[in-house]
Amino acid sequence: MSHPTGNENARNAASAMHEGGLLNQFWTCVGWTDRGISAKFLPKSIHTHLRRRGLDATIGSMARYVPFLEMIRLAAGRVPFGAANAIGCSIDDVYRNLDQIVAREVKVTHSARAVYCYEDGAFETFRIARNRGIKTLYELPMGYWRAWHLILEEESNLKPAWASTLQGSDDSEEKLVKKEFELGNADHVFVASSFARTTLVGSPTSGATFHQVSYGASSPTKQRRPRPGSDALKILFVGALTQRKGLSYLFDAVRGFGERVKLTLIGRVAFKGCSVLDHALKKHDWLESVPHWKVLQLMHEHDVLVFPSLFEGFGLVISEALSQGLPVITTPNTAGPDLISEGSNGFIVPIRSSEAISERIERLIMDGRLLADMKESALQNAKRSSWSAYRNSLICELRKCGL
Repeated sequence: MSHPTGNENARNAASAMHEGGLLNQFWTCVGWTDRGISAKFLPKSIHTHLRRRGLDATIGSMARYVPFLEMIRLAAGRVPFGAANAIGCSIDDVYRNLDQIVAREVKVTHSARAVYCYEDGAFETFRIARNRGIKTLYELPMGYWRAWHLILEEESNLKPAWASTLQGSDDSEEKLVKKEFELGNADHVFVASSFARTTLVGSPTSGATFHQVSYGASSPTKQRRPRPGSDALKILFVGALTQRKGLSYLFDAVRGFGERVKLTLIGRVAFKGCSVLDHALKKHDWLESVPHWKVLQLMHEHDVLVFPSLFEGFGLVISEALSQGLPVITTPNTAGPDLISEGSNGFIVPIRSSEAISERIERLIMDGRLLADMKESALQNAKRSSWSAYRNSLICELRKCGL
């Protein structure tokens, strides 16, 4: 298995494979321990970021690391914007480098029965695996790129002032060709939501078997407290500050409520120079980056998560919010329809509909009992969406691949 950044989804996938007796090697870029020598010398900001990539002891013993480019990329991210791209260590460079190294390992390894790779990091590995008769398992975290590009083009025309924040419009032809190759050479394709699966209509996956496994979420950290009726409704948004997340529609939705609502946003500005975004952020509480435990704490301090994304393979923040008893307003272009019962633990609204978001916010302001019931329902339903449940489901699907 390989994944350059070793995020929480990938770490749990590796753990599932280990628990099922399937994991031989887990290739990533950086594995972290506070006991390492580098922990004493790295800047605190990088140190904090890398701690999120820690591997448990069982997975760590099977891990193989390719840290050089990724460490340069992380360091370059602390200097002027775009520096990583300029010196040849962008995230695409990191993915490509790890893919090439893993492919070389597959070429000389005689025991591998399958490889499990992620989008943009499978091209060379799949090419070698196919030649050796090794099964190719492919995880598509975001959904099919052509489906996203259709929405991207529409959104650029509808909201030109926000177009600079739309990631994907600058993908090279070479990168898109490689995406097609990866999909076309996958024996099994793994997605995390029914929406992501629907985007694959028309993709080059005619010979692949599809597997849907929803990601998990953290355990509840504490019991929620009811909101006093006189307080403003506290709305939370968590995610990259881009128009793909539907940000302009969120800002439009809360504009008319005045002091009846309070909006807090957690996330980084992915692309500099969007004046409408800069202006909007000044009107609300904005936290650029906080540790995961703090995000969970803030979820307990808010009343509803609004996540009006235009295109999301899953949207881990949705399951995280529900796990903490926080109702969610989101769109059908996320994992929302798989996780939310309408009016019970959240609401599903159409994409690009500020009016629909406003209407749901108004209902929650006016009906305190409904809000309290939704918080309790979110907490109860989320107990079925743990990371342990994800690992068990993934193992079952891997068995269906003949492993």
